[in-house]
Amino acid sequence: MEGKQTTGKDPLSVKDLRLIEISYGEHGLEMIETLRENEIKALPSISKRLKQKKKYLQEQRLALKVEQTEAIVEKHKRALDHKKCHYCKDVKTGPTFLEKLVLGDNYVINYNQ
Repeated sequence: MEGKQTTGKDPLSVKDLRLIEISYGEHGLEMIETLRENEIKALPSISKRLKQKKKYLQEQRLALKVEQTEAIVEKHKRALDHKKCHYCKDVKTGPTFLEKLVLGDNYVINYNQ
C-alpha cells in the first residue's frame, strides 16, 4: 500500500461511505474508490458536495413545509364540517384561530384588505 495517503484518523464508517455513495449517484462507487486511494485529495471535494446537498435539502424541506401549512389551513374548515353540517353556510367569516396561528399576522392583514 505504498503511495496511499491517509489523514491518520479513524476510517469512515459504513454509514458515512453509504452517504457519500448516495450523494454522488451514479459516480458514488468511483468516489469511494478515490477516497480509499487518496483520502487527503478526496475529502475536500466530498465535504463540498455534502454541504451542497444539505443546502438543497433544507430548501426543499422549507418549500414542503410552506405547502403543507397552506394545505392544512385550506382543509381545516372542511374537516370540521362533519360536526356541524346542518349549520353550514356559504358566507365567509373571519379567519379561524388555526389560520391566525399557522400563518401569523400576514394572513390576517391580507384577509382584511
